[in-house]
Parts: sequence; C-alpha cells; structure tokens
Amino acid sequence: MASLDPNNFLGILYEFPNQIREAAKLGDRIKLPEGINKIVVAGVGGSALSGLLLQSLLAEEKIPVYVARDYKLPSTVDENTVVFAISYSGNTEEAILMYSDALKKNAQVVVISSGGKLRYYAMEADAKQILIPSGLPQKAAIAYMFFPMLNVLQNNKIIKPKLQEIEGLVNALKPILIKDKAKELSEKLVGKIPLIYTSTNFSPVGYIWKIFFNENAKIHAFHNVFPELNHNEINAYEHMNGDYHVIIIKDQLDHPKIQRRMSIMKDMLHEIKIPVTDMMMKGKFLMTKMFTSIYLAMFTSYFLALRNNIDPYPIHMIEDFKKRLGSH
Repeated sequence: MASLDPNNFLGILYEFPNQIREAAKLGDRIKLPEGINKIVVAGVGGSALSGLLLQSLLAEEKIPVYVARDYKLPSTVDENTVVFAISYSGNTEEAILMYSDALKKNAQVVVISSGGKLRYYAMEADAKQILIPSGLPQKAAIAYMFFPMLNVLQNNKIIKPKLQEIEGLVNALKPILIKDKAKELSEKLVGKIPLIYTSTNFSPVGYIWKIFFNENAKIHAFHNVFPELNHNEINAYEHMNGDYHVIIIKDQLDHPKIQRRMSIMKDMLHEIKIPVTDMMMKGKFLMTKMFTSIYLAMFTSYFLALRNNIDPYPIHMIEDFKKRLGSH
C-alpha cells in the first residue's frame, strides 16, 4: 500500500471492522505458563496506544497492566510477567531494546510485528511471536496490535473471555453511519485547534483522538481529563491564544461528579464563545464504546485532512525524524 491516494486511506477505514475480525483470531497457538501475575505492553506510538486501551479495558480485572514507552522495562518485570513487545514495522528502536530487556529479565515474551528486526531477533531467540499483516500505515493498524493480545490473554485464562464483546463490537461498527457523523464534525473543525476532554477512565480514547488529528489531519490537538483539567487548564481560557473547538467525550457510567463537571465546563465555554461538541459514547460493552469512538476519530481526522487539502496517508515529519535519528 505505497500509494498516497487519500481514497486508498478511505478504503482502509472501511475495512476496519474486518481488520478487527481477523486480528481477533491471531495468537491462538501462543501458550503461556501458569502463574502470570503482570502484563506489560512494550511499545511506542501506535503500539503504545494498543497498550493504553488494554489497560483501560482490563481495569476491572485482577491482573495489573503496565504500558512501557521508553528504552527499558519496569524493574518489577520477572518470569511471572507477560511482555508484549510490539512494533508494527518491527524496526522501532525502543521496542527492540525493551524486547532485549524482557529476555534479560526472563519474562514471558510475545512479539507482535509485521516483520523487521524485531521479528528476526525473535526468530533467532526462538521467542513467541505473532506476525501481523504488513502494508498498512501504523495508525490504521491498531486492531492488529490490540486484539492479538486480548486473544492470547483469554486463551490462556489470564483474563475473562471477551468473544461476545468482540462480536458485539464488529456488529456495532457501521462505516456509513459513522462517516456521516465524521463529515459533520470535520466541517466544524476547519481552522480550529481541537481540545479533547474525557473522564480519566476514557483517557486512552481521548488521547487517540488527539493522535489521529496529529497524524492524519496534520494539526495540533490536545487532550486532558476531568477532574484534573478543572484544576489547571481551565484557567488558560482567561487568555486564549488559539482558535479552539472543544470535544467532550462522555459516558453514562462516568461518575456523577464528573458528569456535573462536564456540564458546568460546557456552560462556561459557551459563555466565552468557545464552540463545544459533546458526544455520548454508546454500546453495550466497554470495548464497543471505546472502539466506536476511535472509529469516529479515524473518519473525522480523515475528512478534516481532505477539507484542508492534506493527504492523510504520509507522516513525513515522523519519517524525517527517524532518518535523522538513525544518522547519529
């Protein structure tokens, strides 16, 4: 998929439900020993996003989930830790070094990549690995980095089964309906700086909205959470230095005090003429709520890119930085 045709990117978005269906089958053969008591997702960028989603989804489970986004793993990693070392390209230097660190700590390592150096090193060490399809932009391959982890964990009885939730999610993702909502929202965002606010529970979702605006629409966007933003960021509205549009992502299960804060915040923003779009997450399961919102973010950032005459596919600044990093 080397083409930079924006229509090609739209085709990828339409295939997202099928991507979930396929990704949820990967990792069936991975067997882990008993006694796993910690989960670590080691990766950066889109790989880390999958870890943040896993952390949020499994918040009610007994086993803790950590997301490592650096060059080394937490000191608590040991033989009872499953470490998912994730890099879509397989060449991300942080992920490769964290993979090596996991081996040194005798962790139970599962590599997820589409190839690259990480796959080679895993084969050399006879480590467990899951090969995912190549050719996608990493930002559109989040399902291939998230659902194989879920599959491994449920197959090894580390977490409760999620099959019903995955089926419900795939059935809930309706590209045609989501596309129309995205077009409407993208029109409101032309020339604006999006500020995305969520409860702490849905922080990964809001952060992913920000990332898609950065990578697809090539604009600055920012994310914060309630109640924290009411103790600092809210004061910045006294001296605005940008043309903002606030997006508040809500859930019916948000704490009543959080819901009240969201309502008061919206009223205050309207008083100072800041446009606000609030949206209620929908779905029977937490997974459905999360990924439906993420799907809307994908489409919204795509249409905003087109409105700004921007190709959503390439990420020139990121690639340029990687080249410069590799030259030293």
